[in-house]
Amino acid sequence: MQSTDLWVFSSFVGFFLTSVKVFFHKLCENTFYLFYEFK
Repeated sequence: MQSTDLWVFSSFVGFFLTSVKVFFHKLCENTFYLFYEFK
């Protein structure tokens, strides 16, 4: 495995983790708002 491959792989993993974190944050916010509205 070359250093460029490793760099691309690590940057891709970082991007993926960030996307997942943002997605779960939005999901939690939306769920909270839904529960708040329906109460």
